[in-house]
Amino acid sequence: MGTNSESSLLSEAREYNVQGRTLYAAGNYQEAVAKYKKSEAIEPMCEETYLYMGEALLMLNQFEEALSAFQKALLINKRNGVTYFLLGNAAFLQNDFEKGREYYSKAVNNGYTDAQLHFNLGIVYEDMHNEEEAIKSYNKALAKDKFRLDALLRKIEIYMNYGKNSEALQALDYMVTMHPDVYEGHHNKILLLLADNKYTQAEQALSKALELFPEELGFHFDKVLLLERQGNLDKALQLLDELISKVPERQLLVEKGKVLAALDRTDEAIALLGSIIAQEGDNFDSESRFYLLNIYSGLRQFEKIIERGEEIKSKEIEDNYYYAALYFVADALQKLGRDAEAKDAYEEAIRAYRFASVSNPGVLDLVVYRAYCHKALKQYDNAFDMVNYLLSMNPELGEAYMLRAELYKELNEHEKAEADMATAKSKNPNLQMAM
Repeated sequence: MGTNSESSLLSEAREYNVQGRTLYAAGNYQEAVAKYKKSEAIEPMCEETYLYMGEALLMLNQFEEALSAFQKALLINKRNGVTYFLLGNAAFLQNDFEKGREYYSKAVNNGYTDAQLHFNLGIVYEDMHNEEEAIKSYNKALAKDKFRLDALLRKIEIYMNYGKNSEALQALDYMVTMHPDVYEGHHNKILLLLADNKYTQAEQALSKALELFPEELGFHFDKVLLLERQGNLDKALQLLDELISKVPERQLLVEKGKVLAALDRTDEAIALLGSIIAQEGDNFDSESRFYLLNIYSGLRQFEKIIERGEEIKSKEIEDNYYYAALYFVADALQKLGRDAEAKDAYEEAIRAYRFASVSNPGVLDLVVYRAYCHKALKQYDNAFDMVNYLLSMNPELGEAYMLRAELYKELNEHEKAEADMATAKSKNPNLQMAM
């Protein structure tokens, strides 16, 4: 009689756990916790109840309660790696990286080697700006589960952000093979091949992508980019007009503005980009303003550069366009002979670039802009330091050689300047030579 009663209670406790898991899967975490507490009241020695309860409490950001649940699970079984894994998650969510890694180590020591652990560690290392360890963690996740697309994408993104194109391309080749139905693999491969001026390979990759995704607008847009890089601007404009007639998306219109500017149809480009900005509504359009800055720079319309640049700066949206605007405004002020204002603007930009680089050490554009600011202030030692850093990060960066050539020219070291300019041209034939 007692055995049947005991079995009935266990069955009831498990039923509450099943209901809790169903509610958890539906995102009803509070209700799930209530079910787990009912299960606990019936059977207080069920390890699973506390693990499930702790997970739900984490989703509710109730960290102390979650830790209490996991500690109860440990009292029942100190050798369950899953418990240590969940404790590690709780620690990481509270930014206690040392404790999180300690729990993860115990999870592995107690037999938990799931790919998710290594993936989570990768994200933690990225947050700590330790990209080398992040890559190692993502590789371990992929070794456990070669189909972990999220780990592969994070790994590729790190390589791309740090200009490690060959490593990124190798990972993308793997991705295209393992996940041929995923858009990002094909798209990023095309963009990297374009960045490396490998137009024939880019064309082949694009052709394959269009076979798989004939209606995918993104790949037709990639074709526009390829035509631009190949110098076929008229064909690029024609294709853009065809796409816009079907889908008048903002990104296509902005690209048309860029192509019109490249074709020296600047009045049309300015009118188009201006019309896009006029329709921005609440979605501030930094990108269109940035391309206007480039056009105004070519036209030497410095007052307009300052006007549009200040618009971008005022929003304080710290993206690539914001950091570009800092330099454009300072340069325009200098060109107008407003030297005191220019000096202040350059120094403001240098501070912003330095601060941003601490959080984003792999974003080399920040270093390029900072180098140009030092050059404008005739702080040549600082500018050369920036160039040396750029080349240590990416020896194939044509922009770094061009910048160094400009520095040598200002210092009347013309042979060195000419040699670096030739190297810059060989690294990137599309660079606009300033000499």
